[in-house]
Amino acid sequence: MRLQLIYCLSFLILIHPLFAQQKEQNKDVNMNFLFSYYEQDGDHSAVTGGIGSQQLEDIATVMLLNVPVDSTRSYTIDLGVNHYTSASSDRIDFILSSPSQHEWRVDFEFTYNWEKLPGDRSMGFSVGQSRDNDYQSFSIGYHWAKDYNQGNSQWLVKGKIFFDHWFHLFYPKELRDTTWVDTEHRNSFSLFNQYSKVINKRTIISINSELVYQYGLLSTPFYRVYFDGEGTRVERLPIDRFKTPMSFRLNHYLSDLMTIRFFYRFYFDTWGLYSSTFSLETPLKISPSLTISPMFRYYTQSGTRYFAPRGGHDTDAAFYTSDFDLSSFDSYKFGAGIKYSPISGILRMKQKKRDKHTLLKSINVRYARYLRTDGLEYSIISSDINFVF
Repeated sequence: MRLQLIYCLSFLILIHPLFAQQKEQNKDVNMNFLFSYYEQDGDHSAVTGGIGSQQLEDIATVMLLNVPVDSTRSYTIDLGVNHYTSASSDRIDFILSSPSQHEWRVDFEFTYNWEKLPGDRSMGFSVGQSRDNDYQSFSIGYHWAKDYNQGNSQWLVKGKIFFDHWFHLFYPKELRDTTWVDTEHRNSFSLFNQYSKVINKRTIISINSELVYQYGLLSTPFYRVYFDGEGTRVERLPIDRFKTPMSFRLNHYLSDLMTIRFFYRFYFDTWGLYSSTFSLETPLKISPSLTISPMFRYYTQSGTRYFAPRGGHDTDAAFYTSDFDLSSFDSYKFGAGIKYSPISGILRMKQKKRDKHTLLKSINVRYARYLRTDGLEYSIISSDINFVF
């Protein structure tokens, strides 16, 4: 926590001149501080072949900065730090300790946007990088959007490419005398389409589709697979995968007190995994400043053809995994959020001879509980604090 606080304060000091410059131009800079604490447990660790502790804790801090350059241009900086401990990671070497495997991950993405272009168009590009102790990922992206019907409809297209690389291929301790994989790279290509439309004053819908193609090392080198009477191997999966999620979203303004947000997604891929997701959120406006948002999500999937529990694989199989994330299961997620957002802001300050200016705009806190039919469960609490400079 101390390191994260130092990191946040240092970042504010570095970009303080940027705030001053923008205020001279009478333009607002928006900054969101996001924080989350995640804790999970279960007894199907893939590190130990589908049996073992899945206890994990993750603390994440994200700062999202949006800076307007002029009336048509802006840029966004997304900077995040994760620190997590994992009981299962300790078992790569069979060191049976408490959750003491500490890992850090840092994410950065820069996005530049153009809006209000001729033809009611907007566009932008992004570059990003993510890195932890053993792994790094570099990404580039582009998005394009066009408005129709006086802004009541929009078509949005996003493309993104990820170039991933393992620095170290860690195998389980007893399997390090063999080279199990022949590449340290993975590339991912995604193309996302969204059509959104204002149906009337109360209802907005969107239809989304995405095509994702991955190629390279798609298995995890330190996941074990146990064969009945035939010893242990490292998880082996195909070197390519097509994923196709399609979704529908509906937001309906029921009354001044309540809004309904419905979401459905269908997913399938070339590994034989199919899934459906149903989600419902109902924000309730308790007062002009306070909103409470209960939510519920149901998810079901049929497992990939390459999954089997410990000892359940055919020794002649070309591909095999005991990762229960690729098994058949149902899951339930429920929780609620509370948002405090007064019209005039929470904290205001006088700026030179101008009227008071909002500094702290809103605070949003959410809690969710997740239960899976294979025994995995987690809790997460998160917050989003919005500042305007």
